[in-house]
Amino acid sequence: MPTACKLLLNDPHRLQPAGADLAVYQLTIVRPARKREHLRVETEPINTARFNQREELEGLGGGAPERDEIGIAGLRHEVSRWVDYRRRYAMTGLDQGAAGGHYGKFRHERRRYPGAVAPVIPLPTILQWRQHPGAPMTDILAPLSRDRLLEILGAMRNVQVAVVGDVMLDRYLIGDADRVSPEAPVPVVTMESEVAVPGGAGNVAANIAALGASAALVAVVGEDSAGDALRETLVALTVDTSGMLTIPGRPTTTKTRIVAQGQQIVRIDREVTNPVPDRHRDDLHAAAHLAIAEADVVVVEDYDKGAIDAGFARALVDSATEQGVPIVVDPKRRHFFDYAGATVFKPNRRELEAAFGTHFMGDDADLAAARERLAVDHMLLTLGADGMALISAGDALRRTPSNAREVFDVSGAGDTVTAWLGAALGTGAEIGEAAWLANLAAGVKVGKRGTATVSPDEILQAWDETVGDK
Repeated sequence: MPTACKLLLNDPHRLQPAGADLAVYQLTIVRPARKREHLRVETEPINTARFNQREELEGLGGGAPERDEIGIAGLRHEVSRWVDYRRRYAMTGLDQGAAGGHYGKFRHERRRYPGAVAPVIPLPTILQWRQHPGAPMTDILAPLSRDRLLEILGAMRNVQVAVVGDVMLDRYLIGDADRVSPEAPVPVVTMESEVAVPGGAGNVAANIAALGASAALVAVVGEDSAGDALRETLVALTVDTSGMLTIPGRPTTTKTRIVAQGQQIVRIDREVTNPVPDRHRDDLHAAAHLAIAEADVVVVEDYDKGAIDAGFARALVDSATEQGVPIVVDPKRRHFFDYAGATVFKPNRRELEAAFGTHFMGDDADLAAARERLAVDHMLLTLGADGMALISAGDALRRTPSNAREVFDVSGAGDTVTAWLGAALGTGAEIGEAAWLANLAAGVKVGKRGTATVSPDEILQAWDETVGDK
């Protein structure tokens, strides 16, 4: 059966100074059952009364769309096609000069879509998104009050987090490049310094320790210098590494980045992604169950590097459920559908679309269906510069925009989100509170170069800058 979604939009050719008529239409875009059929677009005016535009636009969700609104990005050409049809056939005798640049414009994206045509006039301003039929509207996650933030930060000092997953060593070789090699057309980098920091589950554990909670890490490393360096660094950060197993003959996953003049030239990965050998698997499972028994929350950082297999994924969820503690999962492709029963499932947009093999249009129904297919309590979809979307059973989709002031480096930002989300849930915080706090922490992290942690003092400063002055 074809499916449909509905938008509320205003006709751009009817935009006039405040107080003039605002023509509002309901646009229904019907997606066909067969791939080669074009979309069918139906329209119906729903309000032609005089409005005060400022008040009405605010009441309907704001005059400008959020940047890269998921549900609009794929359908924008069809909207343009409909408006152009109205223009060419003079259905309402619209004045083209009235369009102007009011209430924002869409970012131009070269994205193909079935039945799409090139835009010929400015796109309409989207006021509100509504899934069909009649589901609750998208909400915005409310920021924490300063008192509530201080309460959660204080409670985090007593939280024990079990972190299970793939660890790696992130190495940065930093120098200058002022000449090209005579051997090949590549820059010659004169190395001046070297930095090695924990990555993957190690970065999550380091972030948890930095925010004041206790982290017990369960993972595997190789019998090599990278594994020794990783263990020593984590111990110095007060992370409990008693659950880290050393496997002879298996290299520690290492990502080496060569950086010159602040720009990454190349990244070199050394890794083995085969599952942990049978003779070590039972020890790894035992270490995980021991850590979970002492934990207030469980965090799984699955990077598809072999520490976690399908059976282990299900066992981790079962163990957390038996202990009555929340479990947060940061997935990758290989075991994406093996975490049924998890409290929070935290993919990014690319991972979600790759796992389902489709482009998510962004309406509540599509994302709610994805959460149901995953069989998790909550899905926290990270959207990069567009913030996050929280999808929970029985609730409207909730969003929070990015809080980043400047973006220097996005590497490790997902680990920061996972760490702060898990630690907040470990205090008993509500999922919306934890998601908002994790998003705030991500905004701090991307303002730093390289894999880095975020401290409670930095969170308070970020709160002052983003919320305190409003």
